[in-house]
Amino acid sequence: MTAVVTAEWNKLRTVRSTYFVAVFVLVLAALGIATVQMLTDAFLAGDAEGRRLYDPADLTIVVLPFAQLTIAVLGTLAVTSEFHTGTIRPTLQATPQRGRLFAGKALAIAAVATMVGAVAFTGMVLASWFIAGDKPEPIKPWPSLGDGLLVAGACTLGVTVAALVAYGLGTALRSTAATLVTVTGLL
Repeated sequence: MTAVVTAEWNKLRTVRSTYFVAVFVLVLAALGIATVQMLTDAFLAGDAEGRRLYDPADLTIVVLPFAQLTIAVLGTLAVTSEFHTGTIRPTLQATPQRGRLFAGKALAIAAVATMVGAVAFTGMVLASWFIAGDKPEPIKPWPSLGDGLLVAGACTLGVTVAALVAYGLGTALRSTAATLVTVTGLL
């Protein structure tokens, strides 16, 4: 099984789309951090009456759906591109046990999605905490940094599940377009 996961990891590591997806999720997190900074600055510049109207500076709820959709593209392309180009045939010849092959591919996709999600959301939570964590209610994003890290873990789990759902749908539908439309509808 290790050889199958390694082979699938190498496939994901050597295609440009994996890096584009990872960079885009990190850009989303950076935009979320910049938005937290702008919200906090506006909060501090406002009067007491206006401050009551602010929501907490937890932008993970805004960034999460976009990150899920982006990671779902990775899960989709990891399998549908092989069906589209016909490279699934040599893959199946090298690993004739389909269950083993698809489990190995799922583990590799889950590993990439988890790494990207953990870096993006943990970085976003830490930056948000340092920007707005010591500010008064209602801009303070979480009661404690530990609560924020739980949010980061939940978001990481959310992007991993999105990647695996897209992978499963891509395996069943064998079409990039159909899979992306279905995943977008689900999200």
